[in-house]
Amino acid sequence: MDDRLTLIRFSDAPGLEQHLLGELEKLSGRGPEFWSRKHAPLRACCALAVRLGAVAAVIQRRVHDPDFLAEYNTYYSRQFTDVTRHCVRVQLFAASPADDQSVLGYLDAPGTPASYLGFLTLRPVAATPVGASILRIPPDVGFIRCADQFPVHLAGHELDLLGVPFMQQDNAVGACAQASIWMALRTLRRREGDRAHDPAQITGAATRYSISGRILPNRKGLTQPQVVEAIRAAGYSPHPIHFAPGSNFTLGSQLDADQLSNARRVLHAYVESSIPVLLILYPSTSGHAVVVIGHTFSATPVHKDELAFSLKAGAVQITHAVSWVPEFVIHNDNSGPYLPLPQATKGSAYALDQTYAAIPLLPADVFVSGEEALQFATTLWQDILEELTESLNYQDAADLCGQFAVRLLLLKKRKIRAWAASSTVAPEVREHLRLADLPRRVWVLELHLKEEYGAHASERASSLVGFILLDSTSDAASTAMLFIYLNFPAFSDTDKGTLIVATAAEWKAIQIEATPPVIPFRDL
Repeated sequence: MDDRLTLIRFSDAPGLEQHLLGELEKLSGRGPEFWSRKHAPLRACCALAVRLGAVAAVIQRRVHDPDFLAEYNTYYSRQFTDVTRHCVRVQLFAASPADDQSVLGYLDAPGTPASYLGFLTLRPVAATPVGASILRIPPDVGFIRCADQFPVHLAGHELDLLGVPFMQQDNAVGACAQASIWMALRTLRRREGDRAHDPAQITGAATRYSISGRILPNRKGLTQPQVVEAIRAAGYSPHPIHFAPGSNFTLGSQLDADQLSNARRVLHAYVESSIPVLLILYPSTSGHAVVVIGHTFSATPVHKDELAFSLKAGAVQITHAVSWVPEFVIHNDNSGPYLPLPQATKGSAYALDQTYAAIPLLPADVFVSGEEALQFATTLWQDILEELTESLNYQDAADLCGQFAVRLLLLKKRKIRAWAASSTVAPEVREHLRLADLPRRVWVLELHLKEEYGAHASERASSLVGFILLDSTSDAASTAMLFIYLNFPAFSDTDKGTLIVATAAEWKAIQIEATPPVIPFRDL
């Protein structure tokens, strides 16, 4: 019998891959010919592990992985072929083992726990072997907003891991949609109260009321209504968004330039809010689902994404923060974790312009969508700008708007209070945010100095000069506003700032001392 824990060494991704293929052959009883064209996710995970600095791994055998056990009990235990219920877990480290070092000696060495890079779970399914896995976020992929801390226990050690769970579809209990839903739910699990389903539960919930094909094996995948039902059953508020409404969007269709720009703005708000978003893609071959978990970032704008305001004197524009985002980052179950999603279709690769629908997993206590929050906030900004044009000529107002960038995100009340407690913003603002009645979650539209915003690529830049806080449980712009803070001379008759507080009966404007720009909410 193999040892339960074995220490292995490797120098490159092919070397790690060969170790894992050997484990899979013993685990499943299937030879390498079963993986020759079907283990792209495994190869991608090995390449990522080595890119992260992995040089050693502890192989855990006879692992009872709860997600695979659910798949096993639902499907594989009923097959005529003998399929083991055990998995192999590959724990990856960047610390080099000493010669002839034992596995426990390696794990107990002072530098080993700090070098932990994550784990891969190998399940005994020859065609799709990558089960529930988490790898540390690569340092060079931008901002992975949907990540969380996961404790991992190994031979008496508790290891810290910051990452996003990944899983390959098994093409029996679940296809790409189930894998993407699982990744999104598992990402939110600890943050939102352990509301996560295993793949078998996801398939069961999705097909409870609507069946479009065989439930087991579920090779055809899920329809959009079934995806929505699975998310709803997990306790979230699914919010399908179609970026090409009313059009005949079929395989091979592509969003036009305006639709693609709108898609970027919409997705950005949810991703910045740490809300994973399922994308249903229609490439030229067949439908596919992926989950958006973050985005890359550029120090200079790479798109021209703007919010337009139609004032009496003419139209003005404010730059949207997604202009600094070259690409969104996805987990793609049939390609691998932490992959950039190109904006436009090139050849056979997946791309954002193939999006048929986006489905963010909104918390159930949020009634205002990101699109509605942006509409509410821009309505308020339009009123402010309209008043500005009474004291400034139109060109001055347009030039003023050209100095700003806006970012929308959803934050928990405690995050806002923590920001206020540590921020260098004016004392009146800190006091209001720390003491005021607030709903559990608040939509925030931040106003940044445009020339400073790109500095967030390499540092926590002080670029915030204003914000609007909106009640996420409201149903109209007139009742959604909680606070407006403006810290820019042009917004006041003097060089002071302004805080506008909404009460039950009226809005109250308070003149405050001007302060330099501050670090945004998201960065604290």
